[in-house]
Amino acid sequence: MGDTTTLTVDLSQDVLDGLESLAVRTGRNVAEIAGEVLAAYLDRHLRQAATIAKANAEAKADGPWVAHEDVMRWLESWETPNELPPPI
Repeated sequence: MGDTTTLTVDLSQDVLDGLESLAVRTGRNVAEIAGEVLAAYLDRHLRQAATIAKANAEAKADGPWVAHEDVMRWLESWETPNELPPPI
């Protein structure tokens, strides 16, 4: 796993109980499981953030796009006396 360091975190008792239960069932220690869980969580969320950043860059590069807030404002104006034109 390479270099390691110690991190202290506050966990709910339910989370700690789950970690300890899994450690007993798998014959591993809580710290090892917690480290793997954190690494997997971090990997997934970093990949998600990178995917979102890439999609935003592609959307901006592909030309004009309409912000969600503008679309929602337009939709909410439907069938009202002050119906807005479609956002551009």
